[in-house]
Amino acid sequence: MADKDNYVIFNPEGGLGKIIASTAVVRCIEAKYPDYKIIVLTPWPEVFLNNPRVHKVFKSGMTPYFYRDYLEGRESIVLKGEPYFCTEHLYSKQHLIKSWCELHNLPFDGNVQPELYFNIAEQTYYANNIKSDKPLLVLQTNGGNYEDERLYCWTRDLPQSQSQILVNELSKKYNIYHVTRKNSPVLNDVERVDLIGNKRTFLSILLRSEKRLLIDSCLQHAAAAFNLPSTVCWVGT
Repeated sequence: MADKDNYVIFNPEGGLGKIIASTAVVRCIEAKYPDYKIIVLTPWPEVFLNNPRVHKVFKSGMTPYFYRDYLEGRESIVLKGEPYFCTEHLYSKQHLIKSWCELHNLPFDGNVQPELYFNIAEQTYYANNIKSDKPLLVLQTNGGNYEDERLYCWTRDLPQSQSQILVNELSKKYNIYHVTRKNSPVLNDVERVDLIGNKRTFLSILLRSEKRLLIDSCLQHAAAAFNLPSTVCWVGT
C-alpha cells in the first residue's frame, strides 16, 4: 500500500447553494489531511472546477470503478453526512460550516467563506459577452427545484408584484440581469437568465455586477465566495 495514494472522499449533497457553501469545508479537510488527495463526489461538480485543493471531482452517479480506483487496498477516508440535521444547526446556534466540520471531526478556524475559482479565460469570456450601457445589477427572485417551475415558494421567493416595483425603480440606474427559473413569470425591463442553464455562466455574471439583490439561494453563496457585498432578502427562512 505504500506506493498507493490515499484519498479523502468528500460527498456533499443538496442544492447548488449548499454545495457552494461546502467549499469552505474542503479547506478544513485539507488542513487536517495534508498528505491525502481530496476527491469530491457531488451533484454539482462544476462548483469545484479549478479548485487547487481538489484532486478530482465526480458528479453523483457517474462513478464507474470508483471503489477500485480510490478505496480498494488503500487507507482512504470517506466523509459523508447531513449537517442540516446537526442539533446546533437546527436551533440556529452555530454556522452551517462549523456543524459540517464537527460532523466530520475537522478543525474549524472560524472562516466560513466559500471558494470559487474562475480562470482568466473564463473571466475574459464572460466579461466580453455581457454588454451593458449602465452598471449591472443582478437580481434573483426565486430558486430551488420544483416539478412545476411556475410554483411560487413564499418562504424563499420574492413576490412578483414587489419584484416589478423594484425593477421599475432600479432600472433607471442599472441594467438588470434577472436570474430565475425557466417558466417563472416574466418581469419587464430585465435581461432574463435561466437558472437551468450553464451554472458557471450565470454565477460568473456576479463578477461583472456592481450591485446584487438576491434571495436565500445559490447566488447568495457565490457572491460571498467572490467577496461581493449583497442585499439578501430572507422571507420565511
